[in-house]
Amino acid sequence: MKVVLSIILIFFCINLKAQNNSLKVFYAEKSELIVIQSKGIITDNLIIRLYDTLGNKLQETTLYQGSTIAYLDTQTLYNGKYFVKITMPKEEIKEEIYINK
Repeated sequence: MKVVLSIILIFFCINLKAQNNSLKVFYAEKSELIVIQSKGIITDNLIIRLYDTLGNKLQETTLYQGSTIAYLDTQTLYNGKYFVKITMPKEEIKEEIYINK
């Protein structure tokens, strides 16, 4: 019998004061995605950007009002440190995330 384990390497939780909500942001190694998941319904659109260590914007997506999940594709990225920046109407959060394939 073969056992398959799925490991989440990075996980952090962000409390959104402006949204009265919280987000989970993590790298799902098996699917090669950075997942941004809301605990509840988002009341405003959130802009999510991925940057390298030099400050170059690599990707951008939106977590739309009424949604609970968004993704950033990491298939073309190298191992290393990146930054996820989440912009909302009254708040902006920047967090480090490490990709190790």
